[in-house]
Amino acid sequence: LVTLKSESEAVIETLPAPDFEWDTGGRSCKQYLQDMFDSMIVNILDDMKTDPARMLGKFGAKPTPVLNFAVRRAGSLLDRLTLGTFCRLLFIPCDGSVKKIKLKELAVELVRCLFEGNQPMVEGTPKGDVLLAFLKRINPILKLIDVKTFDGKKADLYELLKHSAGNYETDDYNAVLKLK
Repeated sequence: LVTLKSESEAVIETLPAPDFEWDTGGRSCKQYLQDMFDSMIVNILDDMKTDPARMLGKFGAKPTPVLNFAVRRAGSLLDRLTLGTFCRLLFIPCDGSVKKIKLKELAVELVRCLFEGNQPMVEGTPKGDVLLAFLKRINPILKLIDVKTFDGKKADLYELLKHSAGNYETDDYNAVLKLK
């Protein structure tokens, strides 16, 4: 719910989705919707491994043999690797509490959290620390990618991805935004 308090202030308040009548298989409506969303993301990740052309088509990309191979390989790695193995391969630290999590599970959680808001993968949390270590490891590559912000300046992809996975400033659920 967005309320414009004045020309210079907007108040954002997140209202929970109300319960609804539906066969949720004994789950709460919130859990049912989360499971449905996660299933959609899992299907896309599965298509990476089994049908890369289909997955690429969902994003408007034209499949090529090289791209199909790369996507199939990435999908296979996501499906097979655990966070512990991934961290070991990249020489980044990994808390023991998250070592057995599959990369695919983490990817699903990242996407869901991005859509839900108030992303939890921040510095000081096991998953957040792994993600930030990974982003720092690939930051030299990120700096080579020329992406512009809305005002034409070069975007800092490290910061953009960091803030996409973790909520560091404004509360996404309840916030007061200054418009001017």
